[in-house]
Amino acid sequence: MKDREQEELLQRVYEIAEENNTMLRKMRRSRIIGGIFKIVLWFLILGGGVWGYVEFVHPLLQYVLNSLQGIQQTGEQMTNVSNLPPELKAILQKFGIDLGQ
Repeated sequence: MKDREQEELLQRVYEIAEENNTMLRKMRRSRIIGGIFKIVLWFLILGGGVWGYVEFVHPLLQYVLNSLQGIQQTGEQMTNVSNLPPELKAILQKFGIDLGQ
């Protein structure tokens, strides 16, 4: 009788160990799949940010910088009074504008 109880108990322990092993394998598989999903998600987030910068922000910044450079060059040309035609210099001097020459 004792042998039968021990055998049943051993069988129950074996079933619980098998069930536990199955659950642990599922948990490990879920952890691996979750880790892969996190890597893919971060790749998409960071890659999307870089792609957005390259496609949208960088060309806009280039346009703004080119515009500012054009404005700066125009300003430099306007401050250089030696480029003014003599007729315009004469008109400006009539109005009392000192050309600094």
